[in-house]
Amino acid sequence: MMQNDIIYIERKDRITYIHTQKEIYEVQEKISDIMERLPRLYFLRCHNSYIVYIPMIKELLKNEIILDNGQIVPVSRNYRKSTQDAFALWAATQMR
Repeated sequence: MMQNDIIYIERKDRITYIHTQKEIYEVQEKISDIMERLPRLYFLRCHNSYIVYIPMIKELLKNEIILDNGQIVPVSRNYRKSTQDAFALWAATQMR
């Protein structure tokens, strides 16, 4: 699995699900540990339980992210500003 195959990562009931284009992987690793190994320019943590691959974002709303595949991922209040900042930084690199 390549990093750019990841659509989003979700943590539920002590299991972390890595959603890719083709399948879903289950791992025991904490979401914070996974986030440490991902490039910050391409991945953002938008919730205690979610990490999103930024290029897959179709629309960024106040309380949720709509992905290219139609999936909706929540944005928590605590992560709202960092989510907006990370998306803006990524978008700025795409305009060069």
